[in-house]
Amino acid sequence: MNIFNKIQRFIVLGILLTMISCVEKYSPELKNNNDHFLVVDGQINNYPGPYTVKLSYSSSVLDTLFIPKSSAILTILDNQGNKEILTEESPGIYKTSPNGIQGIIGHSYKINIWVENGNIYESEYEELLNPANIESLYYENEWRYAQNELETNQEGFQFYIDYLPTDLTKDHFFWEIEETYEYHSSFRIYLMLDGKGNNNTFFEGIPIKELSNVDTLYYCWKTQILNELLSYALKPKNTTDTKSLPLHFVPIDDIRLRWGYNISIKQFSISKQAHDFLESLKKQSSNQSNLFNTQPFQIRGNVNNIQNTTEPVLGYFLVASGTTVPRFQTRAHGGLYYERQICYYDSTVSGIIHRIENTREEDLPLFLSYFHFDLDGDPLLGPVLIETYYAPPCIDCRRRGGQIIKPKFWE
Repeated sequence: MNIFNKIQRFIVLGILLTMISCVEKYSPELKNNNDHFLVVDGQINNYPGPYTVKLSYSSSVLDTLFIPKSSAILTILDNQGNKEILTEESPGIYKTSPNGIQGIIGHSYKINIWVENGNIYESEYEELLNPANIESLYYENEWRYAQNELETNQEGFQFYIDYLPTDLTKDHFFWEIEETYEYHSSFRIYLMLDGKGNNNTFFEGIPIKELSNVDTLYYCWKTQILNELLSYALKPKNTTDTKSLPLHFVPIDDIRLRWGYNISIKQFSISKQAHDFLESLKKQSSNQSNLFNTQPFQIRGNVNNIQNTTEPVLGYFLVASGTTVPRFQTRAHGGLYYERQICYYDSTVSGIIHRIENTREEDLPLFLSYFHFDLDGDPLLGPVLIETYYAPPCIDCRRRGGQIIKPKFWE
C-alpha cells in the first residue's frame, strides 16, 4: 500500500522520541537501540487485489534499514468466514493472489500473523465503510506564505475537492494522489553512434547514424504517488465542511506544471482509530526537525501480540473503502522562467572527432545534438556532443524516472 511507504520513515523517529525526556534543550548522544519492534504495514480495500502487507522489524536510530521479517504466516480474515493466507513474494513482502480475497462494503476485516517463535499477532475487526463520493476536483491560483525564515512566499496551484458525505455524523478519510506530468530532455538527438553499423550519413568523414525522429528520447511522462499524508475528519453534523477541502500545493514555477500536470484522487473512508493513527504520524513528521517541539510519544497501531498485549507493535493494518474522481489536467500559464539542467557537452569539431574515435563499447551510444538556446528558438550552427556518461538525463528523459510512451489519459 502506498501510504505505508510514507509511514516507515516515521517509525524510527517514534522510537527515538520515546527514549528522550527533558525539561531543557540539549543535544543527545544517539546510541544504537537493540530493541526491534515488529512493524506491520498493509491494507485491504474495495478495489481488486492483490493486496500487499510489509512485515519488518524497526531498525536502530542510527541505521534506518528495512529489516524484513520472513517465514511468517499472514492471514486476512473477514467476519463472514472468508480468509486468505498471503504469499511471501520477497523478504518481508507478503501478497494476496490477484483473484483472491477482496474487500466488500459492510464486511469487517482483520489480519492474523504467526511467527516461528510461537507469537501470534492480530488486529481487531474493522468495518469496510460505505465510501463518500467526490463531487468535484479543482485548483485555485494562490499564494503560500512563508512560515519561518527558511521559507519564501510562493505562488502556485492549491488543489481542492468537494465531497458528498455518507451521512450527517462524522466521516474520517485520507486521500491518495497520483500525479502524472510531462517533461522534456534538454537536447534532441540528431546523430548517434551506436556501434552496430547502422550508419546512413557521415560526420567529418566518420560513418554515423542520422535519426529521422529527433524526439526519440525527448518527451517523457512521469507517474508517481505523492509522498504526503493527507487525512481529514468531518465535524459532526456540519455539511459545510465538505467544501474546499485542501489537498496539495504545487509552486507555479515547478517543472511539473510547465507542459502539463494530471492528477487522479482516491478518497478512502476509514475508522476513527485509523484516522487518529495517520494524524499522529502527520503531527510527528511535522515536528521531526526539532525533537523538542512536542511531548515525545510512540505511535502504536491496531495490531497486538495476543499473548502479550504490552509488547509494542508499530504500523497499522488499514481497512479502507475508496472512491475515485475522474482525472484532472492543467498546466501553468506561459512566460514563466524555469531553471535549465546543467549539461556537459563539447561543441568543437576536433573534440567530437577525438571522442568518437576513442569511444569504448561500454560508452555507447554517443549522441550528437544542436543548441536550441538562441533568442529566436532556432538551432545555433554546429553540432554538440552530449556526454551520456556524465549527463544522461540531458539527452535521455527516461533517466529522470519517466516513460517515453504517452499515457492514454493524457489530454
